[in-house]
Parts: sequence; structure tokens; C-alpha cells
Amino acid sequence: MKEAHEAIFSAEQTTLANTESPKYQPEVKDVEAKVSTLKNKIVQPTWHRNELKDSIEDLKTAHAKLNGKVEDEQRKVEAAKLVEKEQEDMAKQAEEARRKEHGFVNLDKGDHEE
Repeated sequence: MKEAHEAIFSAEQTTLANTESPKYQPEVKDVEAKVSTLKNKIVQPTWHRNELKDSIEDLKTAHAKLNGKVEDEQRKVEAAKLVEKEQEDMAKQAEEARRKEHGFVNLDKGDHEE
């Protein structure tokens, strides 16, 4: 029973954190359905251990799929930020090189090239 409660709690935290994102809706709905099924089995006066274990595994699988998609998206966002930062750095370096070529003074660095 403890395993079921932990699976439900963990899955509900993830679905609450990602409910607003349309990217994850199919997975969120799947996890929510598995949570509902498991909750319904738990509240029954009599339940079979194997059915409960199967429902827990179904929930864990759906939850892992949702987590995987969320993590993939986070990695993509981080990679895009890194590329953007690298592009900004390259643009700054190119601008500095252009200014030095023309003899501009960089007051931020205090150097003077002529």
C-alpha cells in the first residue's frame, strides 16, 4: 500500500507541475488516468495484490514517460540557451575585433588600440 501511495504522490506532483503545458497533455492525461485507476482500486474494500501491483507499474511507466519528455524538453531549452550565448559571445568578439581594427577605444576595458 505504501508503494501505491508513493507512486500516486510522485505522479501527482509531476502532473501538477506540467498541467499547463500543451506539450505534455497526452502524457499528463495518461498519468492522471493511471492515478485515478490506482486510487479506485485502493479504496475498494477488497483488492487483489496482483491487480494493485499491475496498476502501480502502469502508473510508474506512464509517469516515467512523462518525466522523460519533460527532461528532454529541458535539455533542448538548455542547449538552445547555450547556442544563443555562444552566438552572442561570437558577435561581441567580432564587434571588438572590428573596433580594434578601426582604432576605437574600449572604455570598459581601459585599453587603447591605434
